[in-house]
Amino acid sequence: MQSIIQNLLRLYEGFFHRYPKANLDVKTEPFKKIVIFLYSSHGDIALSSSFTQYIRSIYPKGRIIFITSKKCKYVTSLNPDIDHIITVNFPRFWTYRNVENLKKNLDYDMFLNASFYPNLRYLIPFMPLIDVPFFLYRDRPKKIPTPRLHLDFKPVKKNYVVLNLEAGTLGWHKNMVTTEDIENIKRKIVTQFPRVKFIINESYGQKNTITGDNVKVFSGSFRDLLKISSSSLGIVSIRSGLNDVIAATMDIPQFVIYPEGNFPDDDGIPTHQWGNMINLGYSAQILESLINKNSRNSIKKCIQDIFEFVKILTR
Repeated sequence: MQSIIQNLLRLYEGFFHRYPKANLDVKTEPFKKIVIFLYSSHGDIALSSSFTQYIRSIYPKGRIIFITSKKCKYVTSLNPDIDHIITVNFPRFWTYRNVENLKKNLDYDMFLNASFYPNLRYLIPFMPLIDVPFFLYRDRPKKIPTPRLHLDFKPVKKNYVVLNLEAGTLGWHKNMVTTEDIENIKRKIVTQFPRVKFIINESYGQKNTITGDNVKVFSGSFRDLLKISSSSLGIVSIRSGLNDVIAATMDIPQFVIYPEGNFPDDDGIPTHQWGNMINLGYSAQILESLINKNSRNSIKKCIQDIFEFVKILTR
């Protein structure tokens, strides 16, 4: 609900306060100091590394400054193309005016707000740059840099599977399975594989009820969650920003679940196309599945597909 309200506020401002069509504010040339603003979230920050790679290739001597929220600073710091990070603390329903006030205190040659339009941040890897630095809606470029981040620790391989089945990014979707369904899915997985060790992520707030000799529950920082993920055999996850960060940093196999239907509403595009990971060029194995709380068959099929995925991981 919060993200929907925030996007509606931005739409309102877009109609009545004249957003720049190119999301860009250029003051001088050449572009030696490039400021990019993207407040959140972790997955969006990972996707934006595709864009910063492109900027770096064109302006190798330019200084790229990235402005984000405090909670996203860590993931932003994993981007090797960013020279400096500024963190800000905006109100929950921040708007265009917050960004304009921020710019007044900045020295830059180019300012790109990657959060102006609803969901633009999710489209960053697909956006072409025509007559750089202008950011335009046109056909997709033939080759887009694959999002990449560099871990600040060395993974240690261990023998467990991570279950990240909290309904985060798409938890509001009308076809997302219920909390009870999610707990039942986890229970079936850990029961089906009593000799496989599982770590269940509980750090997003959804209380886990699954216990067992082969189960450990994690609740901690995002960095620690990345450490655990990087050392796993693979990850079973409902689609969230964690999937993007993992894919951009490591070659861990992922089984990614989407609620069946369209995004952001019935007139939108299928959820698995909106959040598509397979076509981004990641080297890791990524399998995707659809689930619908109104269809017991879809839940059953998803569980069977997860079983096959775990079998492959633990051979």
